Amino acid sequence: MRAVNPGWGVMLRARGARAASLALALALATGALLTMAATAGAELVRVGDIGVRQLARAIKRDPVALAGHPDPTLSRGHVSALRSQIANRDPGRIRIAVVSPLTQQASGDLSTALSNDLNGDGVVIVVAGGNYHVTTTWGTGDQAQSILADAVGQQGASLYVQMRRAVAGFAKADAAAGHPSSSAAESETSTAQPAPAASGSIGGAGPSTSASSNGGLIVGLVALAVVLVFVLSFGGRRLRASRRAAHRREQIATDAREQAQRNLSRLGEDIEALDIDSSMPNASPRAKDQYSKAIDCYQDAERRLAKGRDSYQFEKGQDALKRGHAHVQAAGELFAGADESSVAIPQDPD
Repeated sequence: MRAVNPGWGVMLRARGARAASLALALALATGALLTMAATAGAELVRVGDIGVRQLARAIKRDPVALAGHPDPTLSRGHVSALRSQIANRDPGRIRIAVVSPLTQQASGDLSTALSNDLNGDGVVIVVAGGNYHVTTTWGTGDQAQSILADAVGQQGASLYVQMRRAVAGFAKADAAAGHPSSSAAESETSTAQPAPAASGSIGGAGPSTSASSNGGLIVGLVALAVVLVFVLSFGGRRLRASRRAAHRREQIATDAREQAQRNLSRLGEDIEALDIDSSMPNASPRAKDQYSKAIDCYQDAERRLAKGRDSYQFEKGQDALKRGHAHVQAAGELFAGADESSVAIPQDPD
């Protein structure tokens, strides 16, 4: 068996991971059993309670597999929906393994070992508690890091929604690249963590000054000169501070507009990922309704964000994006067969 060149791996810690999952990951890290086969070119055969070969055979037969004691995990309906999405978008080139919580290093080792054992082209996504790792045989580290970060970066999204987004993102990138093989890719490895959110505050205007003089001409002129020097010096500081504050406000506004456009693109991709489900004759009417409302929110947000610097329209566009993402999540769960009583249905304003 040839050793598949994994191309590169990128690891992210999912936002909002529960403390229990992290504690379990640390416990597994302490007791993880990494067994190396005593053959030429040592082969990783076990990570924690996960048998690498058994899991590789499972995801070779079925692109979505569960192993060990996953937390979070996927329901049977979610597994079926993801399997259908992969078959329709990028068959044979995307595989997902949801396993027991592991450390970043262990999840990366598992992802790479699965890729080598599968000996094929495409991507392998490992979800190990709060750690996500993707190994791919093609593409660049920056590209895949962006796809993975976009997929898992929305706080509060379920694992199912994150994986639907990941499948859509990698399938789109794979198609754009022409479905390349590992032999055409260069080896590149990258590990990344989500960047912290930026924040900032803007101070108020500087103090004001005043002066008066009632002496003789010479004394008055000298006093006036002193006052002018003082005013010019203090005024110059105020002007520079004002310019810095204005520049900072503009930069914060620009960053917010750019982030809103990224969120809009992500919402469009999430809606696109549900197109096939919505066209099924036996699709849930409630799911179709949520899907339709997500489209309405996308169009509303797109129209409002196009207004440029109008702060009111920007705020309303942000609200539409949040509602759209909530409708998409509800639609995805309902299309996957979730009970309507267990799905959080967002309420739109009157």
